[in-house]
Amino acid sequence: MTARSVYQLITAGLLPSVRIGHAIRILRAAWKLWLREADTTAMAAAGMKLTGEVARGADGGGGYG
Repeated sequence: MTARSVYQLITAGLLPSVRIGHAIRILRAAWKLWLREADTTAMAAAGMKLTGEVARGADGGGGYG
């Protein structure tokens, strides 16, 4: 994902962020949630569903880090 795409998500209000000075920060939990929702949406569009270890992730925390 490009920086421009992330900025567009933030501007559209789809990805929560915090501005600290000139820097924009995204909470790790918000990023993981957005990734999971995007992944779930893409899989649903493809007629797939999350099951078993894929749904939990190998680390038990959603599979993104």
